[in-house]
Amino acid sequence: MIVHRSNRTEELIAELADVVGAPGLGAFSKEVLVVQGRGMERWLCMQLADRLGIWANPDVLKPRGFLESVFKRVLESEINPAYDSESLLWSIADLLPDLVANDEFASIRRYLAKDDDGRRRIQLSHQIAITFDEYMAHRPEMMLKWLNADRTEFDDRDEPWQAMLWRALTKRLDGNHLAGRAGALLDRLNRGPLPEGCLPQRVSIFGVSSLPRLYLDLYTALSEHLELHLFILSPTREYWADIATPHEVRRELRRDHDQDEVSLHLDEAPSLLASLGRLGRDFHRMIEEDGSYAETSGDLYREPFDDGSSMLAALQSDILNLRGAQDDATLRRSIDGGDRSVRVHSCHGPMREVEVLCEELMSSFEADPTLEPQDIIVMTPSVRTYAPYIEAVFGTRTNKGTSVRDGEGAIPYRIADRWPQPGDQIVDAFARGLDFVGSRFGVSDALDLLDIDCIRERFEFEPADLPVVRTWIVEAGVRWGVDAEHREANDVPGNRANTWQFGLDRLLLGYALEDDHHSVFQGARPVAGVEGQNAEVLGRVLAFIHFLSAQRETLAAPRSLQAWREALLDFLAGLVVYGAETQEQHQTIRSALDKLMAHGAQANFEGDVSLTSVREQLDRNLELAHAASGFLTGGVTFCELVPMRSIPFRVVCLLGMNDDEFPRIRHALGFDLIAKKRRVGDRTAREDDRYLFLEAILSARQQLIISFVGQSIKDGAELPPSAVVSELLDTMNETFELSGTGERDVRDAMVLTHPLQPYSGRYFSRSGTLDFEVHSARYCEAANLLASPREKESLFLDRAIELRPIPAEEVTLVELEDLINFFQHPARNFLRRTLQISLHGDRDPLAQREPFDLDGLELFRIGGELLSLVRAGIKASDAQAIIRSSGRLPHGAVGHVVFSDLANEVEQLSKKANQFASGETTASISFALSFGDVHVRGGLTDVMPHGQVFCRFSKLGRPAELGAWLRHLVLQVAREEATAVANRSNRARLAEASPETYVVGRPGKAGGATVVRFNEVESPRDELEKLLHLYQAGMRAPLPFFPNASRDFAQQRLKGGSTTDALVVARKSYDESFSIQGEGLDENNILAFRGVDPLHPDAELACGLGFDEVSEQVFLPLLAAREELE
Repeated sequence: MIVHRSNRTEELIAELADVVGAPGLGAFSKEVLVVQGRGMERWLCMQLADRLGIWANPDVLKPRGFLESVFKRVLESEINPAYDSESLLWSIADLLPDLVANDEFASIRRYLAKDDDGRRRIQLSHQIAITFDEYMAHRPEMMLKWLNADRTEFDDRDEPWQAMLWRALTKRLDGNHLAGRAGALLDRLNRGPLPEGCLPQRVSIFGVSSLPRLYLDLYTALSEHLELHLFILSPTREYWADIATPHEVRRELRRDHDQDEVSLHLDEAPSLLASLGRLGRDFHRMIEEDGSYAETSGDLYREPFDDGSSMLAALQSDILNLRGAQDDATLRRSIDGGDRSVRVHSCHGPMREVEVLCEELMSSFEADPTLEPQDIIVMTPSVRTYAPYIEAVFGTRTNKGTSVRDGEGAIPYRIADRWPQPGDQIVDAFARGLDFVGSRFGVSDALDLLDIDCIRERFEFEPADLPVVRTWIVEAGVRWGVDAEHREANDVPGNRANTWQFGLDRLLLGYALEDDHHSVFQGARPVAGVEGQNAEVLGRVLAFIHFLSAQRETLAAPRSLQAWREALLDFLAGLVVYGAETQEQHQTIRSALDKLMAHGAQANFEGDVSLTSVREQLDRNLELAHAASGFLTGGVTFCELVPMRSIPFRVVCLLGMNDDEFPRIRHALGFDLIAKKRRVGDRTAREDDRYLFLEAILSARQQLIISFVGQSIKDGAELPPSAVVSELLDTMNETFELSGTGERDVRDAMVLTHPLQPYSGRYFSRSGTLDFEVHSARYCEAANLLASPREKESLFLDRAIELRPIPAEEVTLVELEDLINFFQHPARNFLRRTLQISLHGDRDPLAQREPFDLDGLELFRIGGELLSLVRAGIKASDAQAIIRSSGRLPHGAVGHVVFSDLANEVEQLSKKANQFASGETTASISFALSFGDVHVRGGLTDVMPHGQVFCRFSKLGRPAELGAWLRHLVLQVAREEATAVANRSNRARLAEASPETYVVGRPGKAGGATVVRFNEVESPRDELEKLLHLYQAGMRAPLPFFPNASRDFAQQRLKGGSTTDALVVARKSYDESFSIQGEGLDENNILAFRGVDPLHPDAELACGLGFDEVSEQVFLPLLAAREELE
């Protein structure tokens, strides 16, 4: 075996190119490369093609894959694929139910005691399979002893059951497993020559950081029969198999008191290499202990710099030459204070990390015209965590066609190692669809599915249909659950209210029946407005929910793996569209299912498993199918920090180097015997991650950028970086000093502590100490605005809108209901009706659960409906059934209590109203009033001999009385003008009615009812005309009228208060009001009066009217006519 070592991967690839470019192989012989992952394979092939001009048809295998091919070629019997961990888990799952009865399996029996759906059994089997796979590579002798029931080095309670399970597995399958056949292969390789053509002529192993000792023994034996090259990235040119950290030295000395460091052959190396390099150190140690290799003749180690000016290069050089701070000759070397080769950033969260990275890369592009996006790699412990932030920052840079050196220029990038990829919509829809059918059928989750194009198209929805569907679902009261039975399956009472069945029934009834507001059919109340072309949309909703509901029942039953393949393919076909552009994604899912079925078949597994268990294995197959996708495909590469990816880049960036997240915490399984007694060459997740960090340092050619969450986004508290980052900073602090900065502590100087916001003034201040440049013009502009004196906000509207002129022969029609709605909220009406602006806050939220406790608004709505029903002569018990049929009451006894309380209040209100409502109630009296070119029309209801009588389930005062006041004015004007009412009978009844209006409502605190009477007004036409003028002005520009604040102002003026005092009282109501939000905080008012204070007496408003004037015109007549009765 020929070993090629270098600290530079480029030197190794040059050596590999020389090896594979040398003559010797036949014309049809394949070059065999052994690499650890697809990322390295892709980079290796690209490099060889670049160096050799052409690179085609290689045989690229993983270390184990190549050895398995050797077993087949040399021993003429392949390793049974059923021993692969993906297949082995199914054999274990099949055996466990029978084995757990044995005493040795007591702990396993307890764990599986509560495993109704078999999920625990499959999960445990998967973990055991992985562990056994590790045993076969790292402890083959133990596996062989288990077969003979011999004692091993372990004396552990978890060994007997594992030994018994292993014997059962080999009996079920056969003896052709790695541990059992490795000895036979070694014997055959050591006996003498092999038949010609049995093995490839040349094999090159490239880029592996470690190999199990068994693999190394087999490759060493193979090197006697073929040309075998091992290319290793070695941090140092010195012998480093026995270097140790100070802690390791002290530990070994404690174990052997009679020895010293020299006799124990322990060398205390530079702390960074000794601390981070254990994985590679152990691998080199195993190679040296074997000794059956030949070193390449040339020296492949290269100094990383010429003049020593770069801190990164100096750090790499120290590692290369095993120099450390303990060497007085190199202690505290001076580095230029402006050095940017190693940058460490402390940020407030992942989003800020990515924002800082983007600006740092812009600085790098600006400083080096030769740097290109493909020269940069960004690695993170979790791509899934950072992907949304990467998309938010890099995906939204505006100038797509400009250079990356433009401050706002787009930086091309790709995110690797995640699934599904953004373009894999079918895979995403498939996964989310399966999640949904196994869920509670939440209403928001269902609508989220319809946001996926391929699902929406499958059920023939148009994008414009979705707002309609959402409105229907809100009105139908759907929250979660298919039906009452589904509710029971989720361990809640089986009430059908607020389920999909309940909501869809209401929608169908709304289409089939006329809406009289009282109809109830089998406990469901029709939803109004489902008619015409909307019927087609309703049909699509039914098809969509019925499909998912049927699939929930279909996929709930356990079945064989073969049956699961067919069922899930049927589910896929029914859920999404199939087309030429999605064919590849469909094939990815089919391949993953085929692989799952093949694994079960290899294990002769014929049992039934649940959907949950199948999903876990299927997701792993899909994730593996996407492994390394997007890696090195152009632009800046964002990828997972994974082993065997020591590829050189000019700029290496590490995100998420947080104390609690890296090295990643992966606790060893309690029954893992390797973890309980480790040997040289055994790998651990912690040591893997530490070596990854070392490889990242060595792979950076020009710049190393590290960031971590060093400040709490909640309170700004300081958070520590990862231990490996701290060790790097400590090493730099011990080794270097920064010249020209006056800063002795390099650690403090190296860590850039960033502010919370990217537009902080610290980035743009000339006196700032932060060595960081922000290139975004938007951030600079924002910082300037923050630093500048507060300017007056621009006006939303500086003049009234000119509406379409009305021809002389036409009149302006104003509906009474529109007039009433306007004065309830003038700004909202102006925005909606004049400017067609509807703010999001006006939309009802999508409730996720059935009603448990009702808020004040919902109680008001239900109480108002109940009052209307009772006033219409419907009994309270029947009214309860009507309201419950809309799904608005809490379920069970709580709903009865809530309704009972509301019914008591309604009864008191109704009784009080009946005192003034004696006599026959007229039907709605239609009227039309003329005010020049403005006509007001509408209908007067609740007109009785005593006058108008309104009963409201609301507290009187403020907005609640405005509508009654407007109707009161209309009543008086209509009584006085004979032409106002066309119907003679209605005119007579109107003339006989008293010119008074009664409003019955809830009291402020105690129970009972409050009555307000509006007495006859002296000039009702003049007052109504004033309000019409205000209405017209308010439809052309925002009107400074706010029901609460305006009333408070008018009341203070009526008491004799000055305008200034009245404004103070109104301001309190406008800004805040104890239990309710102040009108000044309403988003409609905020927008409509942007840039101006509508309550200020000198405010220049677009409508030309002041707050005081409008408030007095509306409320002074109202308050003068108002009388509160006992």
